[in-house]
Amino acid sequence: MHLDRIAANLDRALALVPPGRRFCAVLKADAYGHGIARVAPLIKEQGVGIIGITSNAEAFAVRRTGFDGRLLRLCAAPPAEIEEALDLRV
Repeated sequence: MHLDRIAANLDRALALVPPGRRFCAVLKADAYGHGIARVAPLIKEQGVGIIGITSNAEAFAVRRTGFDGRLLRLCAAPPAEIEEALDLRV
């Protein structure tokens, strides 16, 4: 995997975001197979403050990288996972 290519693609996408709007980088399915542990720090370096995830496991993986921005869960959490999601600031 080439992080430089992901960074270049992210730069292109961020250039399309209108002023006053925010960008959410979706890292579900282990960053689409690229690895959350490798991609989340790049996302943070690029200034993206929101990461989309689909599970508490993904939220935990993102938080372990040091990302302290906003996490947006893209699907409903099962009742058993809601308290843990709140602890992860999802």
